[in-house]
Amino acid sequence: MRRSSLWLLLAAALPLSAQAVLQSRWAGTDVAAFSANPSYCINGFEVSGPDAQGYVTLLARSSEGVSTPVFRTRWQGTAVQAFNGSGCIVTFQVSGPDAMGYVTLTAVDAGGGSGAILRTRWAGMAVQAYTLPSGSVLDAFFIGGPDAMGYVTLSADTVDAGTPVEESPPTDPVYRFAIQKMEWTPGGKLVIHYSLPRQGPVRLEFFNAVGQRMATLVDGPQSAGLHRVALKRTALSPGIYFIKVSIPGQQRTRKLVLAH
Repeated sequence: MRRSSLWLLLAAALPLSAQAVLQSRWAGTDVAAFSANPSYCINGFEVSGPDAQGYVTLLARSSEGVSTPVFRTRWQGTAVQAFNGSGCIVTFQVSGPDAMGYVTLTAVDAGGGSGAILRTRWAGMAVQAYTLPSGSVLDAFFIGGPDAMGYVTLSADTVDAGTPVEESPPTDPVYRFAIQKMEWTPGGKLVIHYSLPRQGPVRLEFFNAVGQRMATLVDGPQSAGLHRVALKRTALSPGIYFIKVSIPGQQRTRKLVLAH
């Protein structure tokens, strides 16, 4: 299966602060973006599958209890493992290759707990170590590429652990299909609030003024009710943008003007 736009966030929207932790150019692997809701961090990883197509999926879990796929593979030379952290993720470590040629990516939480989350021995896949800046915690994964060599990159992004964000409740009815509001957090993120009338596939896209898709922030099944997704301010240049949320048979669009 090729890496389609369903799992791809274009490099134009990659935050300047994000640090690559995984690269792949194999058609049988996919990466996807995930941003924890404000005031939360990523504190663990879960595994699901294999599915009907043979894919095993690694899901990032936020401290809010929300889990979203960020990587999947159907190659036997690559494996993913769950890690239940006791605190926010603060470091990614790399070890290997071992005697069987595997290189391992390990997540470390704020309490010092650690667990291997991915192993690979394919030459077309690479993992990289990353220690988050002091006082920061992991709160998002972004995607860049493919580059000139065909690599798609999964990058970790951070938020200041000392500046929690208080959310005000949306004023629109919870179960109406709508983009309810957009707001900026003190940490420089655009938070998009939207509501869904029923469970099902959802796609949230970000376009520039000429209709070029800059990012796919959500693509997959979600439950009915309120949802939020965030995008870093550093990923955007001044201009006019459009946010579009689509469900089967319906879509909603909101305009965003960014002055500076």
